[in-house]
Amino acid sequence: METEINSPKATLEPKNSGSEQSLEPIKKHRKSKKLPVFVSIDDLNALLRVSKHKHHKFAYMMGWYSGMRISEILNLEPRDVDTAKGTVFVRQGSTWQ
Repeated sequence: METEINSPKATLEPKNSGSEQSLEPIKKHRKSKKLPVFVSIDDLNALLRVSKHKHHKFAYMMGWYSGMRISEILNLEPRDVDTAKGTVFVRQGSTWQ
């Protein structure tokens, strides 16, 4: 018998009890979710002190102050930053094909 993954049948498993057949829920194994790592302002300052390249410092500061994802920072181009308005245009990090 074929069932779809999201169907109610997929969450139940047949169990024989004597002459009657009953359904028992299947136990799902969940992966533990790790908490995100936070960088303090002191950690950021230490990182900026040892960084030699301006573009690395820019990337660290953009990530810390704006909360941008690494892929979003890496995809930034000079035309995306408007210093007059104080805005940054963030392009979509991933594309669907």
